[in-house]
Amino acid sequence: MAQGIFDDIQPVRRPAPVERPGSAPVRRPPAAAPAVSPAAPMEAAPEPQAPGMFDDIPMQQEQVGMLEDVAKSAGSGLVKGGIGLATLPGTVEQLGRMGVNYVGEKLTGQPDTVSKDSILPGYRETKQFVEDKITGPLYKPKTTAGEYAGTIAEFAPGVLFPAGAAGGLAARVGLNVVAPAVASETAGQMTKGTSYEPYARLAGGLVGGMLPAIGGRAISPGATDPTRRRMGDVLAREGVELTAGDRTGGQTLRYAESVSQTTPFAGRRLTQVKQQQGEQFTRAALSRAGIQADRALPEVIDQGFQRLGNMFQQVGGSAMVALSAPLQQRLSTIVRNYERITEPSLVNPLPRSIIDDITGLVQQATTAGAPPALDGARYLAWRADIGQAARGTTDARSQRALYDIQRVLDDAAESYLRTTNPRLAPQMAQARREYRNLLAIERASLGAGEGAALGLISPAQLAQATKTVHGSRNYARGRGDLAEMSRAGVALLQPMPQSGTAPRALLGGIGSAIGLGMAGPAGALTGAAAGAAGQAIAGRVLGARPVQAYLGNQLAAPVANMQTGSRMGALPGATASSNDPLEVTIRPDADAVRKRALAEQLMRR
Repeated sequence: MAQGIFDDIQPVRRPAPVERPGSAPVRRPPAAAPAVSPAAPMEAAPEPQAPGMFDDIPMQQEQVGMLEDVAKSAGSGLVKGGIGLATLPGTVEQLGRMGVNYVGEKLTGQPDTVSKDSILPGYRETKQFVEDKITGPLYKPKTTAGEYAGTIAEFAPGVLFPAGAAGGLAARVGLNVVAPAVASETAGQMTKGTSYEPYARLAGGLVGGMLPAIGGRAISPGATDPTRRRMGDVLAREGVELTAGDRTGGQTLRYAESVSQTTPFAGRRLTQVKQQQGEQFTRAALSRAGIQADRALPEVIDQGFQRLGNMFQQVGGSAMVALSAPLQQRLSTIVRNYERITEPSLVNPLPRSIIDDITGLVQQATTAGAPPALDGARYLAWRADIGQAARGTTDARSQRALYDIQRVLDDAAESYLRTTNPRLAPQMAQARREYRNLLAIERASLGAGEGAALGLISPAQLAQATKTVHGSRNYARGRGDLAEMSRAGVALLQPMPQSGTAPRALLGGIGSAIGLGMAGPAGALTGAAAGAAGQAIAGRVLGARPVQAYLGNQLAAPVANMQTGSRMGALPGATASSNDPLEVTIRPDADAVRKRALAEQLMRR
């Protein structure tokens, strides 16, 4: 070989590394082989190298379509869920041992109060056995859709557990399978690759069935049942303003509103709302009798009767009451029932005398060859006398019998007008309805108490009067213009059993007690003042319109009142979902992505 131009240059020799005592031995690289061996061909095959720790990392993942990945992941998830269900007793045992050891360590400072080893088979070892002996390695999802499909399948055994009170199939699927699975997988996606992932998946699976109700409560904290919501809507349509406590019925909130109404410097809004409710409810009741007024004072009631009397005179004069056999039978039945249930000494003779008068009129008409009937003038006279007698009696049974007789005559008169004068029939029906409502309002206005004296009708007084005048059966069935409104008022507008003095004194006493304990008598005064100031501030905040609107809104009430899933039903799926990430630390070859990240970290050093 010819001499090269740089052959006279001596290579630089680096000193050999010094091995210090106690340090790890220095790994020296093997001597480099000559570039060309005289005894070998020009292109010799490379010598085999020892396998590296990252050689099993796939350079490119298997390409799988999304639908295929979803199907395979679901099948794998069903197997995992079945394993979770089969090992549920072992999971419960393991959780119990963990709880006992945690409490024991907190109380005694000594770990492992009981052994950590479970007697019953657990999820991981059972899954390993299934993969080794039966199925082989279970399929791992390649796409996000596949991961969600696999997790939902893992939670499928939850359908075997009840969900809430009803526990129907749809509720079990939604609350024990879909909701916890989606929550678990979402939590896992958010913490993917971190040490928190297994715990996030477990927590998401256990609380996922409660998430709809929790979210609904966050939007509507005072969500109530459909019946109370419907009654609140009834009063709102009548123009009655409700507080958040009225709408929700929450005892704590209602007491807080009651306390704020009598707390100095707590604002006047809640007080004004409660004061206006009496007038608004009274106006709503009076409107059912065609009266526009805020208070049922005597002159207002009297004007209402005069107006209705004029309406009857204008319309009833054109009516006629045919004294047919069915009408006579109805009247006779009313009188017989009245006399049967009433003591002889208390029987009012007027109902029987009406029957006798009608019998006489029928005989006279039959003798004269004319149809038996009451003309308009006689009908109005009879009607007025019967109504006056009914309002004047104090016996509920006599009053009911008289009003029933009056109603039978009115039915006959209205029927006649519908046939002969359809234009007057609606006016007759309106006058009858308003008159019937005014009778109940009149009776309600006679109640005892300051409010009744001031012309305010309470819901309880109106409900009782409606039962008496319109009949308890009609009230129970919700028939009539006043039944629904009075029932809603009783349910939502009743005052608290006490004015809130005891809760207010308790809150003030807490401040005094804290101040007394910290700084003696002077501190007690400071604490009491601080407690009073806190109540005033809380009252102003509670009465603010945005706060009232938020606390009383029912936008998400149906969701907030949803049933919650079974935590035991979600446990098999949560166990399967949370154990897959744990396997990464137990078997490093199960997750190539993590190993690749570790390799990159080593290469940077």
